[in-house]
Amino acid sequence: MNRRYQKEKQNLIKGEIYEIEWVDIYAYSSWFTDEEIDNKLNNPNIIVSVGYFVKKNKEYFVIAMGKETTGDALAEYGGLKFIPHGCIKKIRKLKRLN
Repeated sequence: MNRRYQKEKQNLIKGEIYEIEWVDIYAYSSWFTDEEIDNKLNNPNIIVSVGYFVKKNKEYFVIAMGKETTGDALAEYGGLKFIPHGCIKKIRKLKRLN
Protein backbone atom coordinates (compact mmCIF):
# COMPACT_ATOMS: atom_id res chain seq x y z
CA MET A 1 0.00 0.00 0.00
CA ASN A 2 1.22 3.48 -0.87
CA ARG A 3 2.85 5.36 2.09
CA ARG A 4 1.38 8.69 0.96
CA TYR A 5 -2.08 7.16 1.02
CA GLN A 6 -1.42 5.82 4.53
CA LYS A 7 -0.86 9.41 5.76
CA GLU A 8 -3.76 10.91 3.76
CA LYS A 9 -6.35 8.42 4.99
CA GLN A 10 -5.83 9.42 8.61
CA ASN A 11 -7.47 12.86 8.25
CA LEU A 12 -10.58 12.10 6.21
CA ILE A 13 -13.74 14.05 7.03
CA LYS A 14 -17.17 12.50 6.47
CA GLY A 15 -19.21 14.40 3.87
CA GLU A 16 -16.19 16.14 2.32
CA ILE A 17 -15.39 15.60 -1.36
CA TYR A 18 -12.31 13.59 -2.34
CA GLU A 19 -10.58 12.52 -5.52
CA ILE A 20 -9.29 8.95 -5.29
CA GLU A 21 -6.74 7.48 -7.71
CA TRP A 22 -6.82 3.69 -7.67
CA VAL A 23 -5.73 0.64 -9.62
CA ASP A 24 -8.68 -1.15 -11.20
CA ILE A 25 -9.15 -4.87 -10.71
CA TYR A 26 -10.10 -6.56 -13.95
CA ALA A 27 -10.50 -10.03 -15.47
CA TYR A 28 -10.48 -11.49 -18.94
CA SER A 29 -11.97 -14.75 -20.16
CA SER A 30 -9.93 -14.96 -23.38
CA TRP A 31 -6.43 -16.38 -23.98
CA PHE A 32 -3.23 -14.28 -23.81
CA THR A 33 0.43 -14.60 -24.73
CA ASP A 34 3.18 -13.99 -22.14
CA GLU A 35 3.93 -10.69 -23.86
CA GLU A 36 0.31 -9.53 -23.58
CA ILE A 37 0.24 -10.51 -19.90
CA ASP A 38 3.48 -8.59 -19.26
CA ASN A 39 1.97 -5.56 -20.98
CA LYS A 40 -1.06 -5.66 -18.65
CA LEU A 41 1.15 -6.15 -15.58
CA ASN A 42 3.28 -3.13 -16.52
CA ASN A 43 0.38 -0.89 -17.57
CA PRO A 44 -2.44 -1.23 -15.03
CA ASN A 45 -5.78 0.52 -15.46
CA ILE A 46 -5.67 3.61 -13.24
CA ILE A 47 -9.08 4.99 -12.29
CA VAL A 48 -9.87 8.40 -10.78
CA SER A 49 -13.13 8.63 -8.82
CA VAL A 50 -14.63 11.67 -7.10
CA GLY A 51 -17.23 11.55 -4.35
CA TYR A 52 -18.33 12.32 -0.83
CA PHE A 53 -16.40 10.39 1.82
CA VAL A 54 -18.86 8.17 3.70
CA LYS A 55 -16.75 5.80 5.81
CA LYS A 56 -13.97 3.25 5.83
CA ASN A 57 -13.11 0.00 7.55
CA LYS A 58 -10.10 -2.33 7.45
CA GLU A 59 -10.86 -3.38 3.88
CA TYR A 60 -12.71 -0.59 2.07
CA PHE A 61 -12.89 3.14 1.52
CA VAL A 62 -16.49 4.19 0.69
CA ILE A 63 -17.48 7.24 -1.35
CA ALA A 64 -20.87 8.35 -2.66
CA MET A 65 -21.67 10.10 -5.92
CA GLY A 66 -24.68 11.84 -4.35
CA LYS A 67 -25.57 13.17 -0.89
CA GLU A 68 -29.04 14.11 0.39
CA THR A 69 -28.92 17.51 2.10
CA THR A 70 -32.49 18.37 3.14
CA GLY A 71 -33.00 15.55 5.64
CA ASP A 72 -36.26 14.49 3.93
CA ALA A 73 -34.97 11.41 2.09
CA LEU A 74 -35.16 7.79 3.21
CA ALA A 75 -31.41 7.38 2.67
CA GLU A 76 -28.55 9.86 2.93
CA TYR A 77 -26.15 8.61 0.19
CA GLY A 78 -26.50 7.31 -3.37
CA GLY A 79 -24.18 5.85 -5.99
CA LEU A 80 -21.77 4.18 -3.59
CA LYS A 81 -18.29 2.92 -4.50
CA PHE A 82 -16.46 0.51 -2.21
CA ILE A 83 -12.76 0.77 -3.12
CA PRO A 84 -10.33 -1.74 -1.53
CA HIS A 85 -7.55 0.03 0.41
CA GLY A 86 -4.89 -2.04 -1.35
CA CYS A 87 -5.93 -0.55 -4.71
CA ILE A 88 -5.70 3.11 -3.67
CA LYS A 89 -2.66 5.07 -4.84
CA LYS A 90 -3.64 8.65 -3.86
CA ILE A 91 -6.38 10.62 -2.12
CA ARG A 92 -6.82 14.35 -2.50
CA LYS A 93 -9.42 16.50 -0.73
CA LEU A 94 -11.21 18.84 -3.14
CA LYS A 95 -12.39 22.35 -2.31
CA ARG A 96 -16.08 23.22 -2.55
CA LEU A 97 -17.07 26.14 -4.73
CA ASN A 98 -19.92 27.49 -2.58
